[in-house]
Amino acid sequence: NTIGLGESEVANKIEQELTNYKVEVGYRVHLPYVEVKVSFFKSELQKNQNLLDKIDLILKPLLAYKDQHPFKDFFKNLLVDVTEFSIQDEFSNGLIFDDFKKWTDNFSNKKIDYKNFVTEFNKKNYLNIYQSNQEHVKADLKINSQLHTFEVERLPVIKLPIERQILFIKEMLYLAILKKLSKSN
Repeated sequence: NTIGLGESEVANKIEQELTNYKVEVGYRVHLPYVEVKVSFFKSELQKNQNLLDKIDLILKPLLAYKDQHPFKDFFKNLLVDVTEFSIQDEFSNGLIFDDFKKWTDNFSNKKIDYKNFVTEFNKKNYLNIYQSNQEHVKADLKINSQLHTFEVERLPVIKLPIERQILFIKEMLYLAILKKLSKSN
């Protein structure tokens, strides 16, 4: 799953590599991602491995994740020892809260506070999401007294309808959190 370019732009990056191979490549847009699938018989894996390596290298700068969506397990594990958590989100219209709710089994055994605006408060564990200016959305994530700040640029999607902007920014925030906290653990 790639992020940052449209379907035709992703296809243009890899199509020239396909000329000597008998594989099928499919592209599927599911905002904000373009999914790339390379299909061939399992018995042809060794023969096609060089192509797969080339595609991986070409798409590496755009790669969001490979194989399965990583967010559910990551956030569930991140919050496993957290009993109280606050989400203050003035950007996603509750979509981030809904995701966290699904990923943590409806917050079983957790006390979750949610507001669709950001206020000052003194909580041990929280996620605050706010628009810092017209061009950026910021998030402050505090888990067990460790504060992490994230910023996502809106410019790549500023001309899209607000619903699509929200989906893009939400996924970009998740990716930023996953990448930063995966490295620190």
